[in-house]
Parts: sequence; C-alpha cells; structure tokens
Amino acid sequence: MLRTIGVIDKIKVGDVAGAMPKAALKWAALPEGPGLANHYPPQPYVEYSEFLASCRAAGGTGK
Repeated sequence: MLRTIGVIDKIKVGDVAGAMPKAALKWAALPEGPGLANHYPPQPYVEYSEFLASCRAAGGTGK
C-alpha cells in the first residue's frame, strides 16, 4: 500500500514525517505528522512520537 500511494521511497530514506500526510489519508489511525492529529477526527490515532519509536524499533531510521 505504501508503494501504491507513493511514499515508500520517503520512508526508506528516513523521511517518515514527509510520508505521513499522504499515509494518514489511507490509515485513519496515523497522524499527519509531528505534532498533528489524524485526518479523520474523532477516530483514535497514535501520536507521531510513538509511531516513530515503533518504526525505529523495527530497524527504521526515521526523523
């Protein structure tokens, strides 16, 4: 899915924040970026810092 929406390359180079606005349109539980809510309130979402920590724990290098 990340490939089909055109954000996989940003994620691979560590630009997670740059990928979030577009990814958040597909996944309601994702924030649109650092300090931002999700695109579909009042849907619950994970905070950006928590999402980034999960990415790093999985081996990513996101900023």
